[in-house]
Amino acid sequence: MKEYYIPALVVGAVSEKRARDPRTGSRKPPMRAAYIHLLQTGMLRFLSEPEFETSVLDTWVHVLPTDRDCWQRVNLPVSDELHTAVKAAAEFADRRLYDFAHCLLTEAVKELDYSQLETKKQCGQTILEPAK
Repeated sequence: MKEYYIPALVVGAVSEKRARDPRTGSRKPPMRAAYIHLLQTGMLRFLSEPEFETSVLDTWVHVLPTDRDCWQRVNLPVSDELHTAVKAAAEFADRRLYDFAHCLLTEAVKELDYSQLETKKQCGQTILEPAK
């Protein structure tokens, strides 16, 4: 499990999109599956789309661990490969992991379609494969 600070804006957007998902009960993926999906798709887009990379890098956020109104701390079963890729991108951008992940998630949630998430955890995939 890896610890990530999920922006309140992302938590709210995922909650709204999850509520609109027509699936019910256990067929509806948990919110943390959406967070993992956002990290995966965000990194794919960061590595392949210059416009997305620019939008992530143009946003500057400094996550304050004491300001719990702005984020939710979540332990995610993220693959080591994905976590390493996010950390490397953060170092490339000369930012802390939490600050970079905050910007990445904030941009990635704009394109989230909750109905495309699978009920099984997708964290075993490699970072360079799109979610199925």
